[in-house]
Amino acid sequence: MLLIPKGHTLRNLAKNVTTSSLWELDKKLLSMRVAAILPIYTLRMTLLLPGKLETMGISRLVETNNAKTSGCGELRLSHAVQRIMFWAEAGRNAYKDDGIEWDETPEKEIIVDRPYLFFVRWKNVTLMNGNFAL
Repeated sequence: MLLIPKGHTLRNLAKNVTTSSLWELDKKLLSMRVAAILPIYTLRMTLLLPGKLETMGISRLVETNNAKTSGCGELRLSHAVQRIMFWAEAGRNAYKDDGIEWDETPEKEIIVDRPYLFFVRWKNVTLMNGNFAL
């Protein structure tokens, strides 16, 4: 999910975005084919996984109090780190220039030429979020 402000600053948008407003926004979304044209960027992230695993319902691996009764025996996950590096080299017209073919023409094309907030979600769990300031 990309949240793009009307102006060139994230200040007002970030001030008004809360967890509850994201849930309300998510309920109103419609499914459509969108081509988002993003500038060249690199994303580097480090995620501490035990908390994310618990949020996703995979808590048996990280429980400390009942490791013997959880079916994992003495085995438990105390630390886990995931490092992600993602880059978009093609930039503005990547989906046109890199040979990506759409089955159907996108219903909407969005040119992201200003700062934006982003959320990557899976089954109602936010895996990562952040912002890009251009």
